[in-house]
Amino acid sequence: MTTPDTSAELAASGERRRALRGRLAGKVALISGAGGNIGRTLCRRYVLEGATVIMVGRSREKLEAARDELRRETRATASRFIVLPMDAS
Repeated sequence: MTTPDTSAELAASGERRRALRGRLAGKVALISGAGGNIGRTLCRRYVLEGATVIMVGRSREKLEAARDELRRETRATASRFIVLPMDAS
């Protein structure tokens, strides 16, 4: 991705970002490994795009810690996160 050079390009890139926000509103995403770094990052992105996330992982403690951290970071309501501890192996 290139860096915008002009103020017009900067404005256009900002408009594209604003248009993409909320594109997952009303959708539900199931993220496995949500207590780990990659899963947590995916949860953050999906919530910022408007989705409700089902956070799946083996450790309830890690999932709850990840949920609490994401709630603080994204300012999303608790209803946007569903913690589901399970071993899917």
